[in-house]
Amino acid sequence: MAEVVGLATLALTANVQEPPRPTLVADRTILWAGNRPEHLGFLRDYPTVEVAFFALTLELDGEGVRPVSREPPLWVPSETALTAVVRLEPRHTPPSLAPPQRRAVVAPIVALASHPSIRGVQVDFAAAPAQRGPYRQLLAELHAALPESTELSVVAPASWCTKDPWLDGGTPPIDAVVPRSFAMGEEGRSVHQQLIADGGFRAPLCQGDVGVATDEPWPLLGRLARVWVQHPRSWTASSFVAEVRDR
Repeated sequence: MAEVVGLATLALTANVQEPPRPTLVADRTILWAGNRPEHLGFLRDYPTVEVAFFALTLELDGEGVRPVSREPPLWVPSETALTAVVRLEPRHTPPSLAPPQRRAVVAPIVALASHPSIRGVQVDFAAAPAQRGPYRQLLAELHAALPESTELSVVAPASWCTKDPWLDGGTPPIDAVVPRSFAMGEEGRSVHQQLIADGGFRAPLCQGDVGVATDEPWPLLGRLARVWVQHPRSWTASSFVAEVRDR
């Protein structure tokens, strides 16, 4: 049975063998499902594949918080493990991130995580250097409020896992960081080369995961715990087979 989730929601040439190159192999695969209709019933044939779906935007404006829930439908097999993705979106006035606003952010995310199919929450946000302390406090408070069995991760620019690992200091307020290895602009090639040289991301919180896109090269990182895959359009069985299973 498919479940409708509605939430208020990786030669040979001329007889010359190239030297071995690392590949990207993951123990678990998670498909990112964007804010568009997603019909993922084909995952019934791939019961170990998980889904991280866009669930909620929290618009932050000064002291205020305005929740905007997912509207497009999402169809997944009832046994599919789900992660709810929440976007924190500053609006006209920079957010204060004072205690009342932090509480107003935490509450709807905790409510979202109460859905029985959701096993994790992933937060997507941008933080200027001056805001990092308050955002770190917000994540710590959210982590404390979530059930112990619910993983809290952050999807982040690759720089947060290479040259600027600010979430790793002290006691980490989250369980994992998923670094994006795509949409990096001019620094993309140098980041990929650095990853090969280093054998992966150095920051401890980033070492088990990577975010990739089907329309960009995947980093050659060897074996990881999880790969999170973005597709520029709604997923289909054929796109999954071509871009993920058989890649």
